[in-house]
Amino acid sequence: NWTHDLVHADDRAVFSAHEAQLRVGRESTLDYRVRRADGAVRWMRERATPAYDAADRLVIGGILADVTEQKQANASILQAKVAAERASQAKTAFMSTMSHEVRTPLGAINGFSELLREEVRELEGHGKVVIPPPVIEFVEVIQENARRALRLVNDLFDLSKLETGALRLQHSPVFFHDITERVAHRARMDLDSKGVTFRWDRDPAQPVVLGDPYRIEQVVEQLLSNAVKFTDAGYVALTTRLDTAAVVCVVEDTGCGIAEDVLARIFEPFYTTKEVGEGSGLGLSTVYGVVRQTGGIVFAESTPGAGATFSIFLPRHCAKPGEAAEEASATQPAGDLSGRGAILLVEDEDPVRVFGARALRQKG
Repeated sequence: NWTHDLVHADDRAVFSAHEAQLRVGRESTLDYRVRRADGAVRWMRERATPAYDAADRLVIGGILADVTEQKQANASILQAKVAAERASQAKTAFMSTMSHEVRTPLGAINGFSELLREEVRELEGHGKVVIPPPVIEFVEVIQENARRALRLVNDLFDLSKLETGALRLQHSPVFFHDITERVAHRARMDLDSKGVTFRWDRDPAQPVVLGDPYRIEQVVEQLLSNAVKFTDAGYVALTTRLDTAAVVCVVEDTGCGIAEDVLARIFEPFYTTKEVGEGSGLGLSTVYGVVRQTGGIVFAESTPGAGATFSIFLPRHCAKPGEAAEEASATQPAGDLSGRGAILLVEDEDPVRVFGARALRQKG
């Protein structure tokens, strides 16, 4: 049996099935290995077509090609892909672990600086101590830089979870006007200080999407804060409108614009054209990830020197009766949280436990 001697042992069964197909008059294609006389193994690709000649005899015709190099190249590509995926997963896992380890002490620094600031204000208000201006400035610098570092770590944490699919988003009705109103108020104050006009054009109807309120607000705020940062004259515009099946949010500015080569990579993680210390390159990649995970799309358009436009399309949600009232009541300010009672606080990180306990005691 020549096939037993020639065909690789692992491929004999499929080769026999291939021949059986040909014997009943069906075309068949098969990749299989053969062992040469010198012991070398080669991959063959056989495309065979059965036909009957004038004497009604079965004749097999086709093409037999050596595809060993192609198989080896494909195997190399697959190995490289697997190695790249493992490296990416290892990087993401490291980022996630480090983000958690760094975020804990940063949260404590931020919390204690806030408490220190309140203590300073209280001492000044009661006239007990005259606080030198440099002390107040030092506290504010500590707090601002702690917040800045915490934002960076949070961005890293979000990105790692987005890349691994571990970021869990809420799926609740989000009333777009409520979100944009808060973000627009902050943007207007920043633009007023720069002498830049802020335009806000919103749909008369309330746009509603199904998503995570915090994350969607984060997306809109990121786009607006970028527009504010890069616009020194003209205007920044925020527009929301309803399409047939989508809620559209557009942020437009008359700033410096974005070069074509930069625009092509604008949503890539860690890609930034800012100076060192001015940005991490994570903001827009997080925007892209959150929008995509919410079922929407985001794209950017720009003409260098004439500003930029970022457009978000999110699936429209038809709110049921009563949902608007529930959302409004859920977003009402909590008011004074002071009270009396006992709370058991369990925390293995000493700085976080001390800060949490102090903050709770201040509320009674």
